[in-house]
Amino acid sequence: MNTDKESTVITDEMVLAAMAVIESTEPTPEEQQAAQLAKLIPVIHEAIKRGDTKDKICRKLKASGIDLHYRKLKKLFDAAATWPTESNESLQGGAE
Repeated sequence: MNTDKESTVITDEMVLAAMAVIESTEPTPEEQQAAQLAKLIPVIHEAIKRGDTKDKICRKLKASGIDLHYRKLKKLFDAAATWPTESNESLQGGAE
């Protein structure tokens, strides 16, 4: 947010660039990550069913190179706990 008294100059190039980005059908990096993580939900669900602890699953994810913030992990576990009865779109709630 511009706190100065001066007004921001918005050029035609800025408007055209913004229009192109808004109209783009390409997924955002956050949407791409959510789609990739959603693939893990059924596997995590099965691991929980067979008795694996969340800590054990987290260690396996980290060993695989997937090191997530605890909030993103919570969303993953919550989605896995309700899978397949609930839509896996809970991960689409934005990046954290």
